[in-house]
Amino acid sequence: KSKQLRRASAPSHGMAFAYFSAPSSTSIHYFGHQDGSKKSQDVRGKHNFTIPSVNVEHHDISDNSNMTTTSSVTSGNLPSLSPCSSASSLSSLSSTVQQPPGKVQFSFLPQPVHQPYPIRSKSISGETPYSSQAYSLPNMVSGASYDRVPWSPAKDFLANLAESTLAKPMPDDEGQQVGEYIIGKVIGRGGFSTVKEAIRMNDYSLEKVAVKIVKNDSESDHNDRIQSLLQREITIWSKLVHPNIVPMLSMIEDDYASYIFSEFCSGGNLLQYIKKHGNGKGLDEDEVRNIFLEVGEAVRYMHNDMRLVHKDIKLDNILLDDNDNTWKLCDFGLTEFQNDANGFGELSSLDDVAGGSLAYCPPEQIRSKVPLKVPSVDIWSLGVVVYAMATGQLPFMDEFEPRLQYKILNGRYDETPLHEAGVSDELRDLLKCMFRTKPTDRLNITQVLEHAWCRR
Repeated sequence: KSKQLRRASAPSHGMAFAYFSAPSSTSIHYFGHQDGSKKSQDVRGKHNFTIPSVNVEHHDISDNSNMTTTSSVTSGNLPSLSPCSSASSLSSLSSTVQQPPGKVQFSFLPQPVHQPYPIRSKSISGETPYSSQAYSLPNMVSGASYDRVPWSPAKDFLANLAESTLAKPMPDDEGQQVGEYIIGKVIGRGGFSTVKEAIRMNDYSLEKVAVKIVKNDSESDHNDRIQSLLQREITIWSKLVHPNIVPMLSMIEDDYASYIFSEFCSGGNLLQYIKKHGNGKGLDEDEVRNIFLEVGEAVRYMHNDMRLVHKDIKLDNILLDDNDNTWKLCDFGLTEFQNDANGFGELSSLDDVAGGSLAYCPPEQIRSKVPLKVPSVDIWSLGVVVYAMATGQLPFMDEFEPRLQYKILNGRYDETPLHEAGVSDELRDLLKCMFRTKPTDRLNITQVLEHAWCRR
């Protein structure tokens, strides 16, 4: 009965209802909360409800004692004012109060002061994945509290990441340190090497240098030949000292690769310079002459003083040093001593490597099955460089390689671009002398630099 009482009167929160019989209709009056001797405020409702005559009953839900209920209904069933559909909301009232007829009223009864439950220092929670109980104070938590804590999904991800086959950084990757240098970005590639920028860290200047990287691939069939070429280049390059030759700074070798550090020429190579300043055509003839004279001096130093043949002169291997606006020759990977030179003693000939680029290659090298070590091959290549600077295109070009070789063997280059560029007669004459198909008829470097066009 007490449960029914709580259920029926719970929404009223201590409100007491009183009904009084009326002849035809009854007005419901709402009274404010009664606080001690303070009178309630009477506010008349706007709606009238017709209800049967009943006796007045009061109930305070704060009193949970057993009570007897008496009620009488003159006609019909007593309406329910609680959310419950049952009429027991009024049938289970605690006492009967007689009120003057003609009124229906209800009022709020004072409630007892709320007494909060004390919080225990240790509370037992329901079922959880944790092995220990929950504590209200952080300093009471022990390591055992997390024994059965489920793992984060990040655990499997990180474990798989650690076991993955992601490429690890190589010793020559950008940002890696080799000796006193920090490797930078790629600036060029060769047949068996890569050229990158590098920063020298041994002082506060942070000097930028270039590094030629040749990997040591012991499983490659060509590794022995490549390493032999590298040793030749290092031996020769380290002995070259000329204002128009890129100087070698140092060399570092490890199990992964060999690193050759040299001066960095920030102006780029001659091919890039022609594309940038030629506007689709060649350079001004006076500028062509100035560049050619600087490169020619480097070739004369190699031919006459060092008794060397470069064998790979081309636009890509001529660099501009912006610091002093000087053009310099680089890349001595195919450089050899001339046939009549004694060399440095410890160097042997590489008879199985012809090398060079076909567009710059002389006829005698195409006919020969072995690489030639004569200065005339460099003169032909220099002629290709001069023609390209003056016209903006190569003298011997063809997508079909056999036809390109035929043009080179017969010395048939197109003179139309020379006329369109308006070059001088002296320059056309110099090109004819440099493109003679017989090596013995070709000018040597001293004769080239003494030509009338060079002395203008």
